[in-house]
Amino acid sequence: MEKGERYEVETPASVQEQAVLPDLQVLGGTRVGFNSGDAAYDTQQEYRTVHVFVPARQLGTKHGGADNMPFEVSLTDMQLSVCVRDQGLYFQGLLWKPVASCTSEWADQELHITLQKAEDSVGMWPHIFQQLDSREGAAPGTPELYAEEAPIRVAAIQAEKQAQHAEFEEAVGNQLGEATAAAAQVAFLFPGQGSQYVGMLQSCKELPSVQKMLAVAKQVLGYDLLEVCMSGPKAKLDDTRFAQPAVFVAGLAAIEKLKAEGGGSAILQASACAGLSSGEYTALVFAGALSFEDALKVVKVRAEAMAKAAKSGDPQGMVSILGMEDDDLYSLCFMAIGQHPGQTCQVASLLYSKCRVISGHRELVTKVAALARDQFGARTVPISASGAFHSVLMTAAQEALTKVLASISFQEPRMPVYSNVTGQPFKNAAEIPKLLADQLCLPVQWEQTLNGLIREGWTSLYELGPGVQIKSMCRRVNEAVSSSMHSIEV
Repeated sequence: MEKGERYEVETPASVQEQAVLPDLQVLGGTRVGFNSGDAAYDTQQEYRTVHVFVPARQLGTKHGGADNMPFEVSLTDMQLSVCVRDQGLYFQGLLWKPVASCTSEWADQELHITLQKAEDSVGMWPHIFQQLDSREGAAPGTPELYAEEAPIRVAAIQAEKQAQHAEFEEAVGNQLGEATAAAAQVAFLFPGQGSQYVGMLQSCKELPSVQKMLAVAKQVLGYDLLEVCMSGPKAKLDDTRFAQPAVFVAGLAAIEKLKAEGGGSAILQASACAGLSSGEYTALVFAGALSFEDALKVVKVRAEAMAKAAKSGDPQGMVSILGMEDDDLYSLCFMAIGQHPGQTCQVASLLYSKCRVISGHRELVTKVAALARDQFGARTVPISASGAFHSVLMTAAQEALTKVLASISFQEPRMPVYSNVTGQPFKNAAEIPKLLADQLCLPVQWEQTLNGLIREGWTSLYELGPGVQIKSMCRRVNEAVSSSMHSIEV
């Protein structure tokens, strides 16, 4: 590919706010052209990563025009970064220098530099042409000759730029339409408790971003979460107090793994998300509704409160019921409750068609499961949960959770996040804490969530976290969609 030959939008999901400028030129002769991977060329023609961010209202204009709005350059190569930071960058025949008040610093392996138009943009061109000719082996001319030729060469460059920008603006418009269609199809799904296993996080524990999360987790939780995930023992990792924080962090670690493996475009295109039970907190963090640290604090309280509630009173339990109509199952639960005052058994999760989970006092849950097998030919599978989650037996835990949720600041999610309680997206930030608390005692509407996502056009699904439990469920909701589902396991 020739330098500056193709110009592509870097982030389709946010193309209205971001664009890649074509054919940039770093002071001193370094050419920066873009291909689909946003690779920049240095003087040795090695690939260097660079991203250029432009204010939204400059899209469709000659970038860097009269309004002189600053823009940001994000670079991952030290040599190129220093060159831009110290000397500046040329495009559209103008010199752009770092904003004086801007302190450029490395963050997440990238150097972010804010640039604005320099006052002596035109006057520097003779010097630039002299450097360019010298690098390309051309016979050097006198300063006077360069000063005389500079306006002609600048005019030629600007004419070329106008043609390139016309092509670029057309590409932006075309890709905006394509990106909008693509963005409406990608949804991220996060598993909940029960997906954990000893050895999880092995595949991503060395990623710097994951290590940062684990460091924060160690401070918030008061123990080494990675050690529990990697070494267990299984009984400890399966304990609600450890399982929920582990699965929560693992879901976010899977995003970092996807990014590291070249899946950044999927992350940018994701426009809806949902999480199963405790996975709902992972989804909310991904959607920007609350911070990682705040969510982890809530998950810690939630897990401890649920573990405590599970040990109060008579033994509790949960059982999966497969192959039975809802009306018949609800009737069995109501009948059993009527015959055993003081005990409870209720439907706790609706995972997919004819797959429900019942939750309550262990003795009564066991009896209902036996009736389901004997009278309706259902298949029953005990769940190794420590308590009767998503039932009224979690009322005490709900109170503790409500209290900590009240101390957290929630933001409007940047995309639809489907609620476990309603099976529909949260309407606003205000209702998030209430529905999160309600989730402890009410059924998880997972089948409705999956059907809703698919019905609304989110048919490119990603499962992010330990295991593939969600893909297995999705296969029974919509086999065609599940066949192309991506599983990012950690």
